[in-house]
Amino acid sequence: MVLFTTLTLLLMVFGFAIGLFLGSPLGFMLLGLFFAGIINFASYAWSDKFVLWSTHTKQINEQDNPQLYSVVKNVALRANIPMPRVGIVDSPQPNAFATGRGPDKAVVVATTGILKTLTPRELEAVIGHEISHVTHRDVLVASIAATIAGTISFLGQMVL
Repeated sequence: MVLFTTLTLLLMVFGFAIGLFLGSPLGFMLLGLFFAGIINFASYAWSDKFVLWSTHTKQINEQDNPQLYSVVKNVALRANIPMPRVGIVDSPQPNAFATGRGPDKAVVVATTGILKTLTPRELEAVIGHEISHVTHRDVLVASIAATIAGTISFLGQMVL
């Protein structure tokens, strides 16, 4: 909520400042409020889809990669959360991440590099770490923070 409020206030102040130069501070402040509403809604509703799209994640089922799917399923069961969707990114860099608004909308992703590098036990530890992000809703906060950072960057580019 703090992040949403911060973004809203930032856009309203930015709109007010532009309005001072263009003769309608209240109008541009309301326009900032309108854009903040759109950005806040989009970052909450679709941030996971944007992350999956931008990383070129391929969502998989159990037949595509039984080992990864089994590890995610077992860790989710032990964490007492619904089975997250599973994805793979074709990248030699060993990495894994989770995204989604919470346990019921989560996606756990591993790169092909990490699947080739780690032992099954090590992979289970990494997936456990990612599942902990899901259970604590860290990915939602990070997604919203990234949206705010992107918005601030865009505003900076507009000023320049």
